Order: sequence, then structure tokens, then C-alpha cells
Amino acid sequence: MDLAMKHNLTDMIENISTDVQDGDDPEVLKNSVHFLIQNRQFDKAVEIMISLGNLDEALQISEQEQVYLKEDMAMKLCPPAT
Repeated sequence: MDLAMKHNLTDMIENISTDVQDGDDPEVLKNSVHFLIQNRQFDKAVEIMISLGNLDEALQISEQEQVYLKEDMAMKLCPPAT
């Protein structure tokens, strides 16, 4: 991911961002979010923010940039039923 950001390989970053897993380095993912936002790849940035648990920020970016939320993304943004 660091290499892809360093060389501005947005296609590679998009591919990597779809494969975010629980064991991935949170710092690298945060840097990825920043890079994706700078490159107007808001949908991928929001996906990573959700996986990091930054739900408020993900929702804010989604609203500001009119990001289409897939069903699984929307479900993760909803508070758990009590």
C-alpha cells in the first residue's frame, strides 16, 4: 500500500482497499484513507473507514460527497439494535 501511494498508483490502491482485513496495519489504512480522499476516491475511503470503525467520519464523508453505500456498508453504519 505504501508503495502504491508513493507512486500514485490509484488503481492498485483501489484493488488493495477492497481486500481490507482485520489484521491489516491500521496506520497504513489511515494513510490510505487520506490518499484516497485526496484523489477523490471517496467510496473506497469510506469502505476503509468503516472497516477501521470510524463510522462517524465515514458517514460524514458519505453525506458530503454523496457516496453510494452498498447494502453491507449501510448495515455496518447502523447502530446495533437494542
